[in-house]
Amino acid sequence: SGYSIGSANQFNRLAIDPTTNNITYCYAVSGKPAVFSMDRANLTGTPTNLLAGQTGITRSVAHCFDADGNLYVMDLPGSGQIFKIDKNGNKSTFGASTSKYVQVYSSLVADGRGGLWVSQYRGAIDTYYQLVHYNSSGTIDFSVYQGSEHGFSGNSTRGALAYDAERQILAQGRNGSVILFDVTYNASGVPTLTQQSVTASIAHNYIDGLAFDYAGDLYVVNSGKEKFYKFAVPTDNNTCLVPAKKAL
Repeated sequence: SGYSIGSANQFNRLAIDPTTNNITYCYAVSGKPAVFSMDRANLTGTPTNLLAGQTGITRSVAHCFDADGNLYVMDLPGSGQIFKIDKNGNKSTFGASTSKYVQVYSSLVADGRGGLWVSQYRGAIDTYYQLVHYNSSGTIDFSVYQGSEHGFSGNSTRGALAYDAERQILAQGRNGSVILFDVTYNASGVPTLTQQSVTASIAHNYIDGLAFDYAGDLYVVNSGKEKFYKFAVPTDNNTCLVPAKKAL
């Protein structure tokens, strides 16, 4: 098929399609953009490329889905453009292109409000984006870079990011740990981040993946110590109601 693993970052990021429950991942090779989708019940099967037939995307380095199953893809290098592909395969741009995205280690997550959070690996605060929020109109209303630090410092390790839209908690790999922020939005939808907690040091520069589960607990994978972590995130009453399957 012409798709192969030549370096560690070619198969990049994971996301679940909420409309199919398939597992998806990017193929981050220039000239061969792909977001592969696989049935979790048949992981030995042939994946489907969700970008098949799409034009204008050079390299798919990060992706996510919103609750309606619309796909968002970051295209690098070159345009620094995020594309939106709806469930019918219609492609449009989301937000303006920018030269402030340059790193293959990037993450996109939906904010549950029609917008996106974006994280990009940077070794220090510099002129490129470390953390960005787009509102539902595709306008950037929060960004961390040199001259606009918002109290942030240090590195954004591997660009790892996760968002719990129900509890409005943002997790980002920073300085070898994972920092959790409570997110509030004003009447115009502009976010404010308040640090809630931070994990112990895990592995400097090697926090490769973050995710929240249904109960709001945090999962961390890193290649520095080659370990997989789970952290219980405290809630008001520390309970979680899980709906029964429809068949029951």
